[in-house]
Amino acid sequence: MSPLSLKGANSKLDFIGHNMTQGKISVDGDVGAYFGIFMEGGELSVKGDSSIYTGCEMKGGQIKVNGDAGDFIGGARPGRRNGMTGGTVIVSGNAGSRTGDHMRRGIILIEGNAGDYCGSRMISGTIAVLGDCGSHLGYAMKRGTILLNQMPSRGITANFNDCGAHTLGYLSLLFSSFKKLDSIFSRIDNFSRVQRYAGDLAGIGMGEILVKI
Repeated sequence: MSPLSLKGANSKLDFIGHNMTQGKISVDGDVGAYFGIFMEGGELSVKGDSSIYTGCEMKGGQIKVNGDAGDFIGGARPGRRNGMTGGTVIVSGNAGSRTGDHMRRGIILIEGNAGDYCGSRMISGTIAVLGDCGSHLGYAMKRGTILLNQMPSRGITANFNDCGAHTLGYLSLLFSSFKKLDSIFSRIDNFSRVQRYAGDLAGIGMGEILVKI
């Protein structure tokens, strides 16, 4: 199956890759809302920015944004409680607010900075951020992992308990899985020594924020 290429795209083009199950779509230009919504397989890539709800409720496949992405990456539609349940989203630039909101499974990799409420209401899955994070990191987080390359400039809220420094062997396996990806994450040095924070303690408190030491 030959890849589909779209050129001259702009932010008015919503729902590209809707319900995609296989194949490849590459976009030259910006894309609108719901890029890769309900995606189950295949590969989506954009040489530009994506708007709100990138990877909304996706189940599988891979999305690569070679630019910045809007709010609610991997999130749920308005009024829904199930965000992405599988697949991988890679953002080479910065991410908007509420990345991974209601996320249930899958991986979101942010090479730049993440906005406010990153990992909000997260149920499971993994979010990794190389840059800085905004306010209210992990707000109402139930389970899952937020992996950070550095301590956020705004710190971590009191709703997360500092569990001390740990050497977590599974992180080496996680980084090994990144080697096949077209991302900076495939080239960064593995690390397994982290400061672990558990929360959100206002809820069941079984999520974790891991910060590289």
